Amino acid sequence: MSRKRSIAAAAAALAIATGALTACSADPSTSDGKSVLRVGVNSGEATLNPAINLVGRLQDLSNESLIHETDDGTFEPLLASEFGYVGTGNTDFRLKLRDNVQFSDGTPLNAAAVKGWLQYYHDANGPLANGLDIKSIDTPDDLTVVIHLNAPNPIVPWVLSDIAGGYGLVSAPAGVANPTLLSTQTFGVGPYVIDPSRTVSGAEDGATYVFLRNDKYYDQSRIHFDEIDFTVYTQPSTMLAAVQSGQLDLAQGDISTNDAAQSAGLNVVGADTGWIGFLMMDRGPFLPDGSTVNPLHDVRVRQALNYAVDRDAIISGIIKTSGTATSQAPTTDGVDPAYDNYYPYDLAKAKQLLADAGYPNGFTLKVTSQSYIGTLGDPVLQAFADDLSDVGVKLEINTTSSVTDFVDKIFSGDWVATGFLQQPYVPMYQFYGYYTGKDKILSQNGSDDPELDTLYEQALTAADPGPIWRQMSDRNVEQAFIVPLFRFKSYWYLQNGIGGVHFSSSTAYPDPREWTRG
Repeated sequence: MSRKRSIAAAAAALAIATGALTACSADPSTSDGKSVLRVGVNSGEATLNPAINLVGRLQDLSNESLIHETDDGTFEPLLASEFGYVGTGNTDFRLKLRDNVQFSDGTPLNAAAVKGWLQYYHDANGPLANGLDIKSIDTPDDLTVVIHLNAPNPIVPWVLSDIAGGYGLVSAPAGVANPTLLSTQTFGVGPYVIDPSRTVSGAEDGATYVFLRNDKYYDQSRIHFDEIDFTVYTQPSTMLAAVQSGQLDLAQGDISTNDAAQSAGLNVVGADTGWIGFLMMDRGPFLPDGSTVNPLHDVRVRQALNYAVDRDAIISGIIKTSGTATSQAPTTDGVDPAYDNYYPYDLAKAKQLLADAGYPNGFTLKVTSQSYIGTLGDPVLQAFADDLSDVGVKLEINTTSSVTDFVDKIFSGDWVATGFLQQPYVPMYQFYGYYTGKDKILSQNGSDDPELDTLYEQALTAADPGPIWRQMSDRNVEQAFIVPLFRFKSYWYLQNGIGGVHFSSSTAYPDPREWTRG
């Protein structure tokens, strides 16, 4: 897949708005007595096609995944009743499918259908298609699928899970044969189906998505509502007002309205769901002009930037109780608590490291910002820049208006670093593939660490790569490849009586299949 599309995936995967939407009816039931849940979200989807869209948990309603990731980060059967690697080396993966399951159009879920979907997803070259490097797929019987990969991949269960939101969201052969239908209709195995006649897709205020119960779903006991309506509210204050007025049953919250929501007596559910920091994507020997020495190539400079930031002050000044300082960019499987406070605020040490590296008076860097993410964009990066100015390092910040604008600037080659937000957390395998690996998406212009590369290669074929992922995380911190600032919380606001809203270990969007009333 193209590098530009890959970074679009990374940029969008980290944006705060990974969301869905609400219908504005003040009554929780329709005129014929059906149970309706009304949900507010901060962003919509341009298309419903899981192969080319970065979906949030919204699509779990219509496209149940092959594998389920539990709240504690383990994996269990869903549409695949059994799954696991075949042999050694993490290159072959087998799925045994549930029997007697139908897609929403009435066709059977079988090995041929899953194979067709996986091949379509891979060939569609969407933003998450690089999750599996597929060599071939076998179907030894009607319910067995064996995926053969070109290279070892130790996180196939995650890639095929509902958390990853991609390969696992199987659609029926009719959709695969005519992908234009996937843009506005749903063809999955799920408790609900989209109602195209009442759905208005988009990211603007008022975009609405209506889901109706799927009578062909294999487990009717898991369907808690006759209808779930989602509507987009892009302004946090408007979203909060809609919940307070009773137009919404639950809604995505925001750090800017969290205190007001609690004061209003709403039930507030929150959890750490992402991190924000300063991404040094060009750590090569020279700046983009090709001749000026890049100060970020020197580990002492990178460490100095980490010591120069007062993380606690930034948190208290901007997001108050919604953040936790960290020196470690978190992943789902590589976190080492011993490294969370590896770089305490120490101006004297930062100045000494810069002097030792040959920059006693600091230097200037051209950087860009994810302005479009609001509170966690420009305000956080500017606060970081203010801290760096105390040690002589100046950031020339260029703002961006959208994900597209940000991606275009990143690929222009003019920017060595950027303010950066990652949400949800990803496995170390993906983290390396985005941020720190040689010639990876956001590790550019000769940025490389042979020791990190060696650890990665060892993890690919390890029976238990967990200890190696933690070693990689430790190496990332020690070499200061990134300046993590803090973990932050995501919030949902609930009316009384709404239940089942909780976060898993690696998502900012609670599973909508579990929402209940009463």
